[in-house]
Amino acid sequence: MAELTKVRLERELNELGISQLFDLHVFGQITSTNSWLLENLLASSESSTVCVADEQTAGSGRSGRSWYSPAGNNIYFSFSLAIEHEVRDFSALSLVIGLVVYKVLRALGVSNLALKWPNDILRDNKKLAGILIEVKTVSQRRYLVIGIGINVSMQDDAKALLDIDAADLADTEVGIVDREKIIAMILAESHKASRIFFQHGFSAFNEEWNNSDAWKGKTVQVLDQGKVVISGIESGVDEHGLLQVQADQMHKVSSGDVSLRRS
Repeated sequence: MAELTKVRLERELNELGISQLFDLHVFGQITSTNSWLLENLLASSESSTVCVADEQTAGSGRSGRSWYSPAGNNIYFSFSLAIEHEVRDFSALSLVIGLVVYKVLRALGVSNLALKWPNDILRDNKKLAGILIEVKTVSQRRYLVIGIGINVSMQDDAKALLDIDAADLADTEVGIVDREKIIAMILAESHKASRIFFQHGFSAFNEEWNNSDAWKGKTVQVLDQGKVVISGIESGVDEHGLLQVQADQMHKVSSGDVSLRRS
């Protein structure tokens, strides 16, 4: 696979006409793109800071779970987003970014994709990509740090190290796409989607997300620290991005540290 470079990423962003919106930092190896951004955010910056790495030595997902991040195979990047004003459902931005990744991959020709609440993109019911969002305050201004990991080409021995079923782009009909192209497209679409989100909230994306929900209508369990707290029928998300599970009554679940699994 071709080496991931800042020059090629800048070229892709230039072709989309948005290079001025982003301050790029590209590394061969780093502990975590999210961690680097959290440590290096500057409130004076008017552009979104982007951190891209070819390898992460300490990549992480939700609730501190590790994200296996070998060199030369996948996409690992994070970008900052200033919170323009308070919105009730800003935690639902992870669903919006998941929808962005889903739509970009579909636009590139990847089929059999679906979304799993709150932050996974599946292909054939296997995890292809994930989102991690963290919050940082710098000089009294709040920022979201949005991390995205996408499996591009995973060796079988690497997949065996994971505790989940994993998919990658190499096994799809489109094969391996330039990583810089995918990153640039996601940054462009995330910029558009976040502006809509801060104006209108998650309701602007609610129907589209539900139409792509992998487990809607399926029996699921909601777990909190490994303990099942709700069992019922997954019924999509509401206008604030809360998961709806029909059991004895309709339960609404915020993402927090809970997880979801099929029964």
